[in-house]
Amino acid sequence: MALIACAFSLGACLRLGFEPGDGGTVSDGAKGAPGDGTISNDLRSADARPADARPSDALSRTVVIGDNAGDEVRGRTLDDTIVLEQPDDTRGACLELRADGQAFTSSILLRFDLTTVPRPAKILRARLELWTDTGPDSDLGPNGGIDAYRLLELWQEGAACRKAGDASWNRRRPGTPWSGAGARGASRDATPVAGLKGPLALGARFVLELPPSLVDGWFARPETNFGLVIDGRTSDGLIAVSREGLDGRRPRLILELAP
Repeated sequence: MALIACAFSLGACLRLGFEPGDGGTVSDGAKGAPGDGTISNDLRSADARPADARPSDALSRTVVIGDNAGDEVRGRTLDDTIVLEQPDDTRGACLELRADGQAFTSSILLRFDLTTVPRPAKILRARLELWTDTGPDSDLGPNGGIDAYRLLELWQEGAACRKAGDASWNRRRPGTPWSGAGARGASRDATPVAGLKGPLALGARFVLELPPSLVDGWFARPETNFGLVIDGRTSDGLIAVSREGLDGRRPRLILELAP
């Protein structure tokens, strides 16, 4: 699972009508039942054009970075899950990513390498698209939520699933611990860049709106692109599809660029 330390290769913050902790809307699907629901943390459909879009926005182009068959830029995603209760194990090769705040405390590491994408003149919108898995406990309950933070340290995607290796809760790379265990403390920014509240159904698509300035910073200084870490707020966390999972539901970074 190469990426859910949420390492991406981009930069910092612009709010699109969102403050950390704001809820989202679901278009389809009930909690606990497979659905094709969409959650967007700015209360819009993930594919809807902003209400304040200028005429020039209609000429914008979209670049999709991910490992799905139809994605424009492929092979640049890294993801992993780190787990407090299994502090020396990696899950970089697992089919799923997990963010849980209690009981089975775990965080997703995710990063998109942007070095092969020419730096755009202006990023109008940046979206992280994920899907919940369809297995037991993969949905996000009504009392649950997730938050995404910018990572400040380089990490390595693990080559195994539920076996000893790195990245792990204790180490970001072989022989190199996190500044704060679990990619906490000095390993991340103190304030989340995006988040959403439950509920979120099984098999549901959901979107986190990222500050365009964050991604632009990754373009400007690729050496600072360590991606994201996604935490669950409570024990009612979620399980998402990783880049090794079902094609069409793997993580995507969707950039809407000025012409």
